[in-house]
Formats: sequence, structure tokens, C-alpha cells
Amino acid sequence: MNEEGDRENLNTKERHTCRNTRFKSCDSISNQAHGSSCEYHKAFMSTIAQAEEFMHNREAATINATGTLTVKVGPRNEVWTLQEMTDNFSKTEEWKRIRDSVYTVPNVELRSSKVFEPYESLEDLEQNMRCKYQDKINQGMTPHDAEAAMQKDKEYKSFETLQAKQSEIEVTRIIAKAFPGIPSLLLRSLESNRVVNESKMKNHSAFSALGFNLPNIGQQESDLMLVLLLGSKIFVRLIEVKRLGSKPWDSQSCLHQKPVNKALEQLEKGFIFLMGIMTDIPTENIDIKMLTCFPETSCKDVFCKDIFQNVIDKDNLATMTDHPLVVMTKLGIPNTVTQPTQAGLDLLLKICSRLVGKASLLHCGYRDLPDRMDQQKQRLSHTMKKMDRFIMLDKQQLSILDKAGEKKHFILEGPSGSGKTIIQLAVTKKMVNDSLSRGIKTCVLITAFHAEKDYELLSFFEEQTKDLKSEDQVEVKVLAWDMLLDMLDVKEDADDTPKTINDITAKLAQLHEKEGYEIILTIDELSVSSAPIDSETFDWTSLSPPTDGISMVFAFNPFPVKNLPMNPPNSKHFCLVLTKFRYRNTIKIQKCTACVGHDVVGFIYNESYATDIDGDMPMWIHLSSTEDEDGKDQEKKLSIALTNVKELVRHDTKTQVVLLHDSNLPQSIKDQLQKMAVAKSKGGPGWKVKHAEQFDGCECDTVVYVGNGYIEGFTRAKLKLFIITLEDDSFGKMEMNYYRALEKGVQKGLLKQISVDDDPSTKSKEIQAEQAKLIADKENKIAELEAKNAVLMHSRKEPTKLYPYILDKVAHKRLLLKVVGGDGFNSADGLLHQPMPIRRRSTSVINERRIAFEQRPTFPPGNHPPHSPAPGLQPLHSSQPSSA
Repeated sequence: MNEEGDRENLNTKERHTCRNTRFKSCDSISNQAHGSSCEYHKAFMSTIAQAEEFMHNREAATINATGTLTVKVGPRNEVWTLQEMTDNFSKTEEWKRIRDSVYTVPNVELRSSKVFEPYESLEDLEQNMRCKYQDKINQGMTPHDAEAAMQKDKEYKSFETLQAKQSEIEVTRIIAKAFPGIPSLLLRSLESNRVVNESKMKNHSAFSALGFNLPNIGQQESDLMLVLLLGSKIFVRLIEVKRLGSKPWDSQSCLHQKPVNKALEQLEKGFIFLMGIMTDIPTENIDIKMLTCFPETSCKDVFCKDIFQNVIDKDNLATMTDHPLVVMTKLGIPNTVTQPTQAGLDLLLKICSRLVGKASLLHCGYRDLPDRMDQQKQRLSHTMKKMDRFIMLDKQQLSILDKAGEKKHFILEGPSGSGKTIIQLAVTKKMVNDSLSRGIKTCVLITAFHAEKDYELLSFFEEQTKDLKSEDQVEVKVLAWDMLLDMLDVKEDADDTPKTINDITAKLAQLHEKEGYEIILTIDELSVSSAPIDSETFDWTSLSPPTDGISMVFAFNPFPVKNLPMNPPNSKHFCLVLTKFRYRNTIKIQKCTACVGHDVVGFIYNESYATDIDGDMPMWIHLSSTEDEDGKDQEKKLSIALTNVKELVRHDTKTQVVLLHDSNLPQSIKDQLQKMAVAKSKGGPGWKVKHAEQFDGCECDTVVYVGNGYIEGFTRAKLKLFIITLEDDSFGKMEMNYYRALEKGVQKGLLKQISVDDDPSTKSKEIQAEQAKLIADKENKIAELEAKNAVLMHSRKEPTKLYPYILDKVAHKRLLLKVVGGDGFNSADGLLHQPMPIRRRSTSVINERRIAFEQRPTFPPGNHPPHSPAPGLQPLHSSQPSSA
């Protein structure tokens, strides 16, 4: 008991000494500066010097690894030893990510503000704030009063918070890109009271009892912290990101003392807290540096040379974005990458397990690998529900929708994922409700252009229109396109869809006149390019309105075959609704598909991003058409590619995956893809496998596309997109356009290209096994060739032993007639008696031999009749010359 009390008194004394002596002002430091010093020199150098002095005098302490902490395991709390917590974290997928490359926490960044809608960008919000300020000026306020009023405005406060968060996120992304393959943990918004929570888990007291020198500095938040391992050295970088309070109505941003002092104060507290967490880490294994970041200001002329080494400004960030070496230099990290030692990994494991292990509440729900997909899915679902309430339309378009009760006809256009189908169904339902209110029976016919009965979109329509059906008043029929034409006895004009629709409505008019009920015709996924071309447009002006009692609601697919716009029907009869906000995919998928679609199709609608989910970058795998001897090299590569994708979605346990493929793929490839539909209970991935065309107009959390290229299939992904392109004999102009467009997306940083031949050390055991099998097959074939070469080399001494082997090979390739028995025929000019080299002859030589054989002399009397084969001869299967 006395020893424990003495240890506690000693620890308490050390903590008080640390708090009282940390970062005292040091006037002598400023006198040693080289050259002229700036007004911030003294404060900066004092902070840096005291940190260096602390590290110089620091000695690693011994802690009690068998002592206990409270840890959070699911919904309950448990008691673990410190060693158990470290061992548990070493088995997690998060540690594997940290060990293999940089891992960022939180692993998904979402806009948390409840004030702004997800479709409002920072630029839009900034413009709104300027307008608000100008309104106050127009009301007679002085600039000072107007600014004071804005500072109290709830919306403006939320805007400033959002701006500060966005600045931190941008700096985090730049740093994370600079350290691929280097073991590291990058934390944004490190809150000390969440790491060692006292109120819920009593862990501050528990850590202190174990020997950790944790100061009582209250709620401390560090903007960014990087913990990186090179060799056995742990590099720790604390970064405070500060905006200088620039206002949307005032573009001037000048540096002043308040944000600088605030940044230094937070750096000091963050340093002390981190040293407490790393109490037992040897000092010689730690390299720590503190930096400030001003992302909106150029600071080179503000700070002196000594200070600027510890400052990241706007100009630095612009250079660091595309140059990882500049990031390493600015952060003071060696450019030469040293392989991590086991001792270094053990130290890194200890630190990470304390910061984001089970005892920490820091970023719970945003730090485990499955959290990323779950949070994105929830946020996207929330956004879609909001946007589905017609938020995607402006006031004029909303007023148009109010006319749906007047039975006008609707044409909907817009980019993919902008809610055309949702609006189409909403308009249809509103028309039905209006008919019910007037006591009129209604028949709703719903189809999709060229949709077959097994199309996913028809199932979606069936599900969404269940509540419309009524035995007495409403009849709803969801039909395939051909079934609709057959039912109405209409013959399709493939080159003139407007004419076909006119024929359909004419038949429906007859039905209306006969039965008396009103009819609503809803057609989705109409192709703009299925109309005749007139004056460099697809001419839909011939689409005429039907008689009273018939209403039409049409939505058009956004990707025409040719780079031509649509000339729409007469606006006197049709309400034209153009949706522009894409909200049903992540931003990265939207940017990637817009880029590819623009290069392949050319004509793309003007679109805006209406989501705040950045998401994962789409990935592309291209499989070349090279084949091995059994012609299955591409199938083997596809197997590795699919295994790679399975590994990348392994943690997305609560999301759906659909595999879309071209319908013209070889049957062997289709059979291989169909195996991905095997249920998880039977050991398969449990994906849904569909022809890409059957999924038009639908959507899924994760889409894996396999084929030559299909932009509509790419846009079906909500959260993750994987593109696997196959190069085959049908690789024509359109397929090459897709390949070049995808390459361009890679160059622009909108798409990540991965290879089946990537370093297997970064892959799972399953992927490594697939690659090892492919390599083993190649090695076996090389060994077989080497064995044949050995036979050749050995037979040069006795060439007669080689001739039968060579002649056998040539005869097998049907380039030579083989005599099975007897010697009763004479070859022309003795050509067939000449030994054949093992290489294949050119086409001219082969043809020469065939012609000589066909013009051979007649057999002598008593032998075999002319033009009949001698006994034991195998006739040629074809008289056509063979190509070499």
C-alpha cells in the first residue's frame, strides 16, 4: 500500500510539475533567430523550444499492463487489462489497414448541419450569406451593424462551422494521399475527453492508476494528428487548422493574433495529452513536430523564415495536392521510406489501440471499417427521402406538377439519378387521386421502353403501385413493352418511336370510348435517339396529344446514341420538366460517370450535385485479350478480378451488391459470373447477377459491371462502383471509346485503375491463392517448353531420332499426310520426304506443298485408282489452304 501511495504521489507531482513548467515564455529564444523576426516569432519559438526541452528531459515510464480499463463491446461495457485491449486491437481489420497503409478516422465525412439541405454547396451557401448581408445594408444598417447582426444569425453560425470543418477535411485528404503503403493513423478532431472518458467509463482515473501521466486539461480538441512509422521511429505530427474569419461579403483575409494564439494554445495542450498517452514509449523512438495551417491565407510574407517551417499556408496546400514529396518535406518526414521493424509496429500498435481501441469513445460509429459504408448508406437514404419530396425542382417546376390534376401530359428529362422515375410515379399517383375524387374509374398502364418481363424496373413499378389498385375504381397493369404492343395490336416502328406511341394512344382512345374509363399511360426509359433526325436534333415534335380521357407521363433515358439533343413535343400540350440535381449517387460516382458519359456519348445534361456524400472512388480493372494454350487466360484473370472485388466489399455486410454484365459475353464467362449469385449460406457472395440492360432505371448500393462498357450500368451504383472491362474480338469503335474515356477518368483522378497483377502482399489470402495458381500454371507451361527445348538440343547429335517427333507434330496440325501403314505411294518431287523443321512454315510454303500433292502423278497400273486415297492414308478435312 505504501509503495502504491508513493507511486501515486510521484505521478501526481510529475503531472503538476509538467503542467506548471510546460511552455514557459523564453525570451532568449527570439534573440537567437537568424535574420529579422516577425511579430509571431516569440510565441512560436517559445512553444517549440519548450516542447524540445520536454522531450530532451523526458524518460519513458513503466506502466502496469495487467491493470484494468473499461472497454465498450457492442452495447455493453466490460473490464479488460491493458494488454488484452492491445491484443484485441491487433486482430482487428482496422489495425491491418493501419499496418498496411494510412488509415483515416473518422473514415467517412458527412455534413452534420441540420440547417442546410444536402444539395446546397458551399458556394451556394456563401452566395446566400452575401445576399443576407446585402439585405441588411439595404435596410439602412451600417456595415458594422450588419456584420454584428450576421454574427448572431443561426444560419451564418452553421455556415462558419461548416467552412471550418471543410477546411480540416481538405487538409486531411491531402496528407492522407501522401503516405500510401506507410503504416500510419491519421486522426481528425482528436478530443481528449473521448479518448480517456471519465464521465461514462472512468477511464481517466484508470489510465492514471496504471502509470500514465495524463494531465487534467479538460476537454481538449486537436484538429489533426498523424502517427506514422518508418523503421522503428514513430513520427507524430500535430496540426491546427485555422480559418482567419474571412467573411463572404469581404474577400480580404488578413492574419491577426487571435487565431495564431488559439492554434498555439491547442498545440500545447495536444502535445501534453499525447505525451501522456505515450508515457511508456521510449523517447528515442519518437519524433514529434507541431504545425499550424492557414488554408485561406498566403503566409510566406507574414512569418519569418524560422516560423514558416512550421506553417502550412494556401500556397503550400496548392503544391502539396499533387506532390506527396512536398507533403513529407513540409511535415519534416524523411523522403526515404524505411521498412517498418517489428519493434516499431509493436509501438505503433500500442498507441493506436489507446487512441481508437475499445477503451476509447473517439469517433464511435465512424472508425470501424463497416462504419463507413453504413454511415454513407444511412446518409444517402436520408438525402433521397428529402429529395424525393420534390426538393429537386425549382418553384416553376413545382407549379407545373400542381397541374397534374388537370390531366396534362408530361415529358421528364434530366441526368441519371435525378429522380425522374420518382417524379413520374408521383405525377401518376396524383392523376389517379384526382380521378378518384371525381368518381371516375381509371386504368393505369405502366411500362419501360423495350423492357422485357424480367426487367428489374417492372418489379419496382409493381411494388410502388400496390396502394393504387382498387377493384372498383383503379386498375393498374405493369407490362413489358412487347406485351403492351401485342395487347393493343400495334406494330412498332423501330426508327420512329413517336409514330409508335401515336398508334398506341389511338388504340387507347378507342378503348376509352368503348369502356368509358380514363387511361394513364406511363412509359419510362424512353430513348431520345429512337426518333427521326431532323436539323441535327432527334425530332419528337410529331408526338401528338391524344383525345380527352388519355394522359401520358414519359421519362427519357439521358444517354442518346448520338451526340444530338432532343427537339421536344409542343409545349402547349406537354409539360416539360427538366431535373438537374443528381442525388441518388455519391459525388465521386457522379463525377466519374459524368466524365465517362461526356466522352462516350457527348451530349450530357447540365447537372448539379445534390448530396454531401463524397464516397469511395470508382475502380476499374481492364482484362486484355491475351490467351494461353487452353484459351482460358481471360477467365482466370476475371476470377482474380472478382476475388479482388469481393475482398473490397467484404466489410459491407449490410449492403446489396448487383453484378451487371453484357448480354453478348461468351457463355463460359456468363457461367463464371453466375457463380457469384450463390447464396452466402452456401459459401458464395450472394450477389444479384443480371444482364445490364435488365437493370436500366434501377439502383443498388454497390454495382459490379463486367463487359465492354455501358454508361447506363455505371450510373446504377449508389455507393460503390467497380468496372471490369473485357477486351475481346468484338472490341470495336464504341468499346474503344469506353476504354479511352475510362483512361481519361483515371488521368483526371476520378477513377482508380487496379490490376490483377498488383503486389499480392496487399491482398487477401484468397486473392494470393488465385494469383499463385495462375503463376503456377504459367511456370508449368514454361517448364514444358524447356523440356521440349532440351529434347531438341539433345537430338541435334542424333537428328534421325527427332524426325518422327517433328513429322508427327506437323501431321497433327494437318499440314502433312501421315501414312499409317505401307509404303505404296510416291510423293511428287519428293517434297514430303524432306525433313520438316519444328517451326511452322509460312503460308506460301504450305500452299506450295499442297499444290504439289494435288498435282501428283497417276498411280501405276495395278495399284490404286487415280484420285482415291491409298490404304492407311488420312484424307484432308478441307481443301482450303490453311493460314499460318
